[in-house]
Amino acid sequence: MNWWRRVYIRDNYRCQYCGRNLMVDLDSWLSIELDHLRSTATGGTNDIENYVTACNVCNRLKGKWMPDGHESLTREDLLAQARRYVFERRAAWASEYLSAVKEFNAVGESTVILSPGET
Repeated sequence: MNWWRRVYIRDNYRCQYCGRNLMVDLDSWLSIELDHLRSTATGGTNDIENYVTACNVCNRLKGKWMPDGHESLTREDLLAQARRYVFERRAAWASEYLSAVKEFNAVGESTVILSPGET
């Protein structure tokens, strides 16, 4: 078994930032990425414990972000802070998305139907 599959299995094929099940369908599975929890740019290693399973969206949103004082954080504490950071970034983009939907729907040539809770 490849080492990266061990990471996916350890993480139950779920994005460690948003919780998305990445085995539910082909499109979800195709969005699987590995992320360095502690970025290599800030001293993180390529050790298997420094990798987490992420969906491509969360991986892009997190980028190379690291909280102040990350060097002294445990893996669990760093992951909890990364989840909060990604959640905040997703919330910021959600309002931008809703604005885009309203603009698109105003054109009138087609309509985006929002899922419950996206209004």
